[in-house]
Parts: sequence; structure tokens; C-alpha cells
Amino acid sequence: MKNVTRIYCYTCLFFLLLSSGCANRETLTTLQSGQTTPTSISNSNKNLLPTAVVDFTLSPGDVLRLEATPRKGDQTQFLIERGDSLRISFFYDGGEYRLMAGDQISISLQNDSSLNTENIIRMDGYISTPRIGETKAAGLTAVELGKVLTEKFKDKIKEAAVTVSVMQSNMAPFTLMTGEFFVLPDGTISIPILGVFEAHGLSLEALSTIISAATQKKFNNHFKVSVSAQSLAIEQLQAFDKVITVTPAGDFIIPQIGNISVKGQTLPQVREEIQQKLQSFYHNPIDISLGLVSAVNNSIYVSGEVRFPGIYPLMANMTMFKALSLSGSITTEGNLDEVVLVHYTSPESVTIYKTSMTALVDNASQLHDLPLSPQDVVFVPRTGIAEANRFINQYITRMLPFQTSVVYNFNDVVQ
Repeated sequence: MKNVTRIYCYTCLFFLLLSSGCANRETLTTLQSGQTTPTSISNSNKNLLPTAVVDFTLSPGDVLRLEATPRKGDQTQFLIERGDSLRISFFYDGGEYRLMAGDQISISLQNDSSLNTENIIRMDGYISTPRIGETKAAGLTAVELGKVLTEKFKDKIKEAAVTVSVMQSNMAPFTLMTGEFFVLPDGTISIPILGVFEAHGLSLEALSTIISAATQKKFNNHFKVSVSAQSLAIEQLQAFDKVITVTPAGDFIIPQIGNISVKGQTLPQVREEIQQKLQSFYHNPIDISLGLVSAVNNSIYVSGEVRFPGIYPLMANMTMFKALSLSGSITTEGNLDEVVLVHYTSPESVTIYKTSMTALVDNASQLHDLPLSPQDVVFVPRTGIAEANRFINQYITRMLPFQTSVVYNFNDVVQ
């Protein structure tokens, strides 16, 4: 009985509103629950207009589109991410060469050629020479090794003079160390011979400097290290570009980030949360786009003489004019001077507005283009309708989300 009374009250409001000021396209009126006479709205009492909804809250069943795009900028500012592929190469930069394990050298004695030998420096850094035995060679220059051997031969050969030449440098370790290396989930890379290095969050230049220092310490020679990146991690952001439906629990899951709770949150709030969580995972700046595809509770109804009546998602800054555009505009029988907005101020009450879209176009008056809220109903009546019962039977019962089993009686609405 309570619902029937409420519907009856709404119907009375409709009739009073539509039967007043119909001939004046400049008229903008409102009728609130409990009123019997419509109120004209002007610039002096704009507070009677509905409040625009800029950001509405999300609900289970809402469908969102998420896109993540790496922000373009100076490549020198690029920071290494987990999952990136790094290309590392080594180049000897000249300067004074120090002997390394695996180098092939020749040893020549000026006064006794019978002792001339060729040696390969062992992995422990030593060489073995006839008559003088073991000598540490790795880390010395050829000239320095020649002086050490000369001192050792003095006790064996009168006026000994030793010359050391490098026949072939051992570049095999650098061949092993050159190649593609993936940044592991723990943020490190593992380079053969050199070991494990922290890479996540470093610039390419910083990592190059660290590897170069380790190379010099290991091989006693300075090598230039080139590090380039193919940011597979950033490319994987394409996996974020998807349509997401809010679950009944009011959340959804994003790869790598995890669960995001959105129930009761606005789009900007959810976007900010995703942005912050990405920043804790990625070091490079990423722009997040989050848009509403469709909404369950945040919807509007467009009905009457429009081409495509139905339910439409309420987007930010939605107005009556935009809603009519979504519905394909009015039919040839539609009356733009009498467009009606049913605005729910609470579950128990509504405010009904009548406005002229013609006045909006003619005068560019935004006062006539009313902002919409969730569950609002925009209705375009047929031109020339005189009978209230015909109006109600043709439109109201199909426009408002009431149970159609209710019996309407409007005989006592107008005296």
C-alpha cells in the first residue's frame, strides 16, 4: 500500500509539472515531493538545480577499462626493472695491459736462447720456467714480469736479461660474460665468472660502472662495459590493458599487483591506488588510465520519444543534453520544450524538473542543461499530448522502474 501511495504521489507531481507553463519554452520548473505548485527556476534561485555528479562510487558488477602506459622521457633516466633483458658487452679500452690467466706469452733470454720458452699463464696466475720454477705472472705487465724473471735468472746465468712478450690475450672469459641477461625477480643479474649484481632500480650507466669496477678487480685490466636494455617489463604492461568487472566482493585483481578493493571508491581514488602500487613495483613512471565502461548502480534511464530508449552508464559530468545524444536524439514526435528529469533525492522522494532543450540551443543557457545523478530518469514526451491518462499510460509505466502490476487511478488528480 505504501508503494502505491508513493507512485500515486509521483504521478500527481508529473501532472502538475507538465500541465504548467507548457507554452513557454523559457520555463524551467521544479516540483518536489509534497509540493502542489511547481517552482520556476532562474539565476536567482539556482540552488534548486540538481547537484552535478563529478565522481561517483564504484559497485560490484561495474565494468572498467584499465590501461597502463610508460611515460616517455629522456632515455638516460631509464631505470632497470625486474624482468628486463640486458645486453652486456666488454671492450678493452687500451692503456697498460696486465697479464691475465690464460694469456700466451713468450720468454726470451738474451745470453741463452736455449732457455727461451712459450708459456700459458695458469688459472692460478702462475707460470713454470725451466731452472727457476714457479713465478706469479697474472696482474703484472710484460715488462714487470721480465724484470722478475731477470732477477731470478741472475743466480743461474751471468748477465741474464729476460724479455716477455704477449703472444695472445685470453679473451675467452669476456666471450662468456658477453650476452643477454635477464633481471631476476629478486632484482639481480648473474654474470659468469664475475658473479651476481643488483640491477633493479639502477640506471644503465650506474650498472655499467659497477660491472666495470668488478672486471678491473678480477682481471687487473680496465674494460669498458656497455649495458643496453630491452625493457620487457615495460612491454608487459600491455597485459594491464584489459576490461575488468568488479567482483561481488567489490574488488578485482591486476597482474603483479594483486587485489584492488574498489567498492565505495571513486574512479580517481582507484586510479591513484593502482598508480601507487605500480610505483612500488616499477621504478620508471607509468601513466594509468581507468575508465567506466558500464555501471550497475550508476546508471541513468532515457525514455519517451527518443530513438534508442534504455539504460545508459552515468559518466562524469553527464547532463540531460548528453544523455539525449547517447540515446540517438529525439524522434519526430518528441517535444524538446517539455523534457522531464526525475531526480531521486532519497529512496522515498523525488524532484521532478521540466526544462526546454530548445531554450538551451537557442540561448546557449546551461541553466536548462541539468546535471544527472545515479538512477535519474530523462523523459521526452510526445508533442501535443493533452490527456494526463494517455501520458501516464504511454510513458510513465514504462519509464519508472516500478512494478507493472500496480493499478493506477488518476481520476482524482485534477479537479
